[in-house]
Amino acid sequence: METGAANPILCNSVTANKDGWYTFTTGASTTSITLEATTNRPWSASIYSGNCSGFTLVDCDNASGNTAITLTPTVSPNTTYYVRINRTNTGTNSWSGNVCVYDSTPSVSYCTFTSSSSSYWISNFTTTGGSTNINNSTTYSTNGYGDYTSQIVTQTAGLSFNFSVTMDSGTHGINIFVDWNNDGDFADTGEKVYASGSYVSSASGTITIPGTATSGNYRMRVVTNYFSTDPSACGSTTYTEAEDYTIQVAPLTPCSGTPTGGSVTVSPATGNPGSTYNVSATGYTIGAGLTYQWQSNTNSGDGQMWVVLLQHIQTLQHKQLRL
Repeated sequence: METGAANPILCNSVTANKDGWYTFTTGASTTSITLEATTNRPWSASIYSGNCSGFTLVDCDNASGNTAITLTPTVSPNTTYYVRINRTNTGTNSWSGNVCVYDSTPSVSYCTFTSSSSSYWISNFTTTGGSTNINNSTTYSTNGYGDYTSQIVTQTAGLSFNFSVTMDSGTHGINIFVDWNNDGDFADTGEKVYASGSYVSSASGTITIPGTATSGNYRMRVVTNYFSTDPSACGSTTYTEAEDYTIQVAPLTPCSGTPTGGSVTVSPATGNPGSTYNVSATGYTIGAGLTYQWQSNTNSGDGQMWVVLLQHIQTLQHKQLRL
């Protein structure tokens, strides 16, 4: 079994003259976090809660140069915290080091993935569209498995991010899995989020965060196979490789003001009674405290009576998404 360490929430290289500030948000089940940091000069590390109108110190410690500080305070789920790394001596030279914040929620064991051949590998995996993104260029991982869970793409529930996978050579089946329920496997409904379906030298697409996903970290596994168009997330094969990354689902911001309804598309635009229609919306407001309901009427216009959209359509109808 692949037993992951605590999930990384934040990892940064630190270079500053006096102070470096960072922020992170805990997951839905997080009760404690671990901060590990070092710098090359005498320094201190502090964790705060609150906001700019008033910070509350949660934990802190001091250290000499090139010495690590580890803090493990009790924290609240779905809460934003602030990390301050600052030099404590009076020198004027800039200092440098590293700071990482880990979710101390017990880790989950994942199935092993191995490959007996190093002939092919994922040369690059990149995401765009998240508030943080991944751009990872690599060579073959030992035994065909690369743990890159310290690299994080961040997005809000209900929104999406783009990805691209590039192989070093040859054509391969490519699948991407996400453990949305954090149960240690990739076998549940909806956890295969991309499938090439054929042999390709590269792949790209969009992954949408389920609207029901709670804030926190989720493991994403990218799998390739030279001999299969539908590679498995686990097991021991040949001419394959897998890389694991982290999706961080950010908490929804509270809705304020009037939400935007966005644009609605119906496909097909016309049809016969009993036809199946796909109705979708884009550009609408996503926020905490909002509910979404499809409605329809048989005449266009704001003055018409809108009713909750159920299933069967027997007449011309107009659709709206009500927030």
